[in-house]
Amino acid sequence: MDTKKKISKLLLLLGVVLLGFPMFAQEVMVSSIQFCDRSYNYGLGNDSIKIYFNILGDDGKRQPNVSSDRIDEMFYFYEDGQEVQDRKVRQIRTGVRIPKEYTFSILLDQSIPRDGKQQILNTIRQFIEVAADTSVFISFYGDGVTNSVQATTENFDRIESAFLDTITGKAFYSGVYSKLAEFSPAQAEYMDEVKSVDYTPNPLICSRAATNPGKNILMIFAEGSRRPDDEELDYIKVSDYQSKYADEMPRVYAFYYTADGEDTSIDITLDGITQPKDSTNRIIPSLRGRYLPSASMENVLSSFEQVIEDATYDYELTYIANPNKIYSGNVNYSAKWGRNMVGDATFTIGSAERPWPEREQSSTSILVEFLVAILVAVLAFAFFFIIMKVIVPYIRFMTFKSKYYKRYEPEENVQRRICHYCKQELRPGQIIVTKCNHWMHKHCWEENGYKCAEFGQNCKTGIQNHVEWADLFRWSTLKDCSQTIAGILAGLISWVIYEACGRGGFPELSRLIVGFVFDETNAQTFLINDCVTRTSSFLMIGLLLGFFISLVFRYKDDIRNKNWQIWLKIVGLSVLTAFIGMIAFAIGADLFCLILSWTGKTYIPWYCSLPAYILFSISVSLALTIKSSIPIRSALIGGLCSAVIGFLVLYFTKFTSSSYEWINMLLDFIIYGGGLGASLITVRMIAERYFLVIQNGVKSGLRIPIHKWMNATGGGNKVSIGMTGECEIQMNWEKSNKVAKEHAQLYIDHEKGFPVIKPLATGVLYNTRVELPINRTAVLSNGDTFKIGDTIFKYEEV
Repeated sequence: MDTKKKISKLLLLLGVVLLGFPMFAQEVMVSSIQFCDRSYNYGLGNDSIKIYFNILGDDGKRQPNVSSDRIDEMFYFYEDGQEVQDRKVRQIRTGVRIPKEYTFSILLDQSIPRDGKQQILNTIRQFIEVAADTSVFISFYGDGVTNSVQATTENFDRIESAFLDTITGKAFYSGVYSKLAEFSPAQAEYMDEVKSVDYTPNPLICSRAATNPGKNILMIFAEGSRRPDDEELDYIKVSDYQSKYADEMPRVYAFYYTADGEDTSIDITLDGITQPKDSTNRIIPSLRGRYLPSASMENVLSSFEQVIEDATYDYELTYIANPNKIYSGNVNYSAKWGRNMVGDATFTIGSAERPWPEREQSSTSILVEFLVAILVAVLAFAFFFIIMKVIVPYIRFMTFKSKYYKRYEPEENVQRRICHYCKQELRPGQIIVTKCNHWMHKHCWEENGYKCAEFGQNCKTGIQNHVEWADLFRWSTLKDCSQTIAGILAGLISWVIYEACGRGGFPELSRLIVGFVFDETNAQTFLINDCVTRTSSFLMIGLLLGFFISLVFRYKDDIRNKNWQIWLKIVGLSVLTAFIGMIAFAIGADLFCLILSWTGKTYIPWYCSLPAYILFSISVSLALTIKSSIPIRSALIGGLCSAVIGFLVLYFTKFTSSSYEWINMLLDFIIYGGGLGASLITVRMIAERYFLVIQNGVKSGLRIPIHKWMNATGGGNKVSIGMTGECEIQMNWEKSNKVAKEHAQLYIDHEKGFPVIKPLATGVLYNTRVELPINRTAVLSNGDTFKIGDTIFKYEEV
């Protein structure tokens, strides 16, 4: 009886163990989460993000069958460090499950028996259904090597028919060598030995391989009943090629069907190319593939399916974007399994130029946005005003002071020095100003208006730029900032239209531009749509800023009364500048794509966009100097500085609130326009010397910079004044008939080293006293005036 009880207890215990074993066997020990891809869509109402991932066990193998309950219990998902609570995870069993950046080149042996061929084709057809449309290429080797064909569900029947053809040859080494060579941009040394008729490498394979290193696979099917053809190519040449171009080679997986026989040369070659070695005879870890021979076609195909399975993703996580967050660049994702951190990745969602998601706005919110934009524009002007009229003058004043304000110390061999203003002797310890040869007391210098007592007569350099605080609040000071106001206005108008156009445009052109780097049929990575979206924004920015910046600056630069002909010229040149801006950004977009392809990252680094903005600023700045008085130096300095500062504000300041995500782009537009205007004013203020100021009439107070022409080393060193449009200063505001087509010229006399005026017609009244003879020059000194027609010009040097 005791024996029976013991047996019963043992059986009961055994039953419990057996029943419980499957539960323990199904327990998943997760070592890592492998993030594979992400997807999102622009458009109103689209606010969901999908993340694709795999779960890896302790053995490093995929775990595709983890239950939903287990995932809900153990899986924690984080976006930028914040846990995402409301998310849905599902297992993926159908549809595209392989990341688009993978490239598969499948090389098939046409000597495989027909039944085996059909089984292989059926398996490959199933593979194509889960792969991206443009990531699989198929070719054969038989009597020769065929070209690699991009395989899709639509053209697979034609591929199947060609593969089933009867052949008599087996160009094994030609097939292996040529398909390895397709992954490298370098010219293969022995391509002329490849056995084929009109063989042409498929350039898409090389292009994809360069963009996605480490995600390129060559799969070779072979059988052993028929020995390879005698060829000039052999295993040595194949392995040497792999070793020489290791950085560009794919991993090789070889599936060898041996039921009808084995061939030693095929066996050695397949085993060797799946474990390629470097020059020191060590296996290259990054190229380690697998050699999978079998006498069973089922095992061969099972091995193929396992290789494919390793490249797929198993799970899809969907969640709704945070309603209080705007996505405008790179987002970091991380995952925990229980308490353990098991994975992280960075993906790009949205962009600084076009944040995501796009939410519908009420008329009230649009009005508030516009009012805030105006306030931002006003504050931006205040910022530039302080820089131009306070900070820059103060720096110049302190620089001047440190350089030319000195304590007087008696000099050797000089008995006494006098101040050229008060005529009193300079005494040791007194603060003096030594800007020129006419030394003065500091208080005398200031009393004389911060200039030399001889300035304008016997002195050309003794002057100091000085701003009185009271002068900052005069109307004339604001008029000096007119170019800055014009630039800010151009930026504001450009931004309003940019927002109204959906923050982008020209989608087909954008796709074409990106296609120069990323072939459209290629679909190399999921980043390609991000590139198209960003290029679309680039083109719209280039068009709008190029046009409106040019329009307002040319309007300000042209001092003539504006008739329809002048307006036509201004608008025409502005349209030209707009096209130049678009072309610059188009080239910049291709540079953006090239840099991105070289990085090999799953997200878009900020530095990819910088060359596009720099190229745009240089191009538009140079375009602004066409048919205008804007000097190249001023335009380039202003354009580059403004573009770089605007770029930094756009990419490195984050208004992530859903209410203010547009401020970054607004600031970029305004900083570029206002900064360019401010720079033109500041550079001129610092470096340029010659101006004509109109003293009377409808143009009274107008200050015309003539430095661009009156320069011994640039331009034509000539300023023509008259009624014709050929003159640099066209006096079309004059109603009298006293002004000739070309009435006078101003230029720098190289022998004398002074600016001069040369009358070409009668009636040029010099300093309100003397009428200058025709073709006789007179030296212009600071403060001199001359009258042409009824207009009085005053010459100033700053």
